[in-house]
Amino acid sequence: MIKKKTSTIQRIARGFLERKRVQRLLWEKFVFYNKRYFDQMATTIKRFYRGFYCRKYIHDFYYRKDFLSQLSKQNEKIRKEMDDYARNQIEEVERKKEMMAKAEFTELAKNLHHLSSTMTIPGVYNPPHALAKPTAFGIDVETHLKSTFKANYKWNPPDKNSVEKFKPRFSTGPLKPNKLKPMNS
Repeated sequence: MIKKKTSTIQRIARGFLERKRVQRLLWEKFVFYNKRYFDQMATTIKRFYRGFYCRKYIHDFYYRKDFLSQLSKQNEKIRKEMDDYARNQIEEVERKKEMMAKAEFTELAKNLHHLSSTMTIPGVYNPPHALAKPTAFGIDVETHLKSTFKANYKWNPPDKNSVEKFKPRFSTGPLKPNKLKPMNS
């Protein structure tokens, strides 16, 4: 009977200890799954907070939108300045080319006064039956020739010395070879 009672006590003790062990295992399993769940939730919360923080302070949509609008305004301003500068450079080059062409034309025109019109004969650049007169730089070529010739050629009345130069060098009377006067050069 003692054996029976001893085995009953052992059975009850083993059952109690096993239930305690299983209860501890279940508790550890519950703590493990609970920790895993809360770790996952903490990760999700951190992810949402980091996204919020980045959108609010690092990659702020409104700040970025304002920055991009200011950047586009500044780019537009710089583009306008660059376009103006390029246009000015092109105009300057064109102006220099035109000045060089005018200077070359003037240089050519100052030696072509014999081609301009007279009172009785029309010049080469003033044809009588032409529909349009030839022009250069918005002015007809005939006017260019006359103005260039007037600007470059100033007629001064001859003085006494220059008139003496062109007087006949021979004395009056018959020509004699040994009576020639020497030339003034």
